[in-house]
Amino acid sequence: MLGACTQTTSQQRYSNEQIQHSRTALQSVRESYDSGNYGDVITRVARDDRLHEAPSDIRVEALKLQAFSLCMRNYAAMCKERFQTILSLQPDFDLSDGERGHPQWGPVFEQAKQVQ
Repeated sequence: MLGACTQTTSQQRYSNEQIQHSRTALQSVRESYDSGNYGDVITRVARDDRLHEAPSDIRVEALKLQAFSLCMRNYAAMCKERFQTILSLQPDFDLSDGERGHPQWGPVFEQAKQVQ
């Protein structure tokens, strides 16, 4: 009976409103990324509190898009730092096969994993 009353950590920590705001912010980041506005992605993820305070799955996706954008703008060291941040939040994180094979961020991600 007590099990029915317990909530997961995510449910306790985030309201539905916070989660929705985080998803909205992430969607804006995705749209900027898909449009090739990498500078906007980098800035949005860095400055948007809705993403900083989001559940880890949303934060991880935002940070991944920021890492990709940093690599696309030739900021390999910062890209690697973002991947390391992702790996600290989610140690089992991995890129898809298509993402892993990308010539700009694939090798940077592998370097980040080795540091982990």
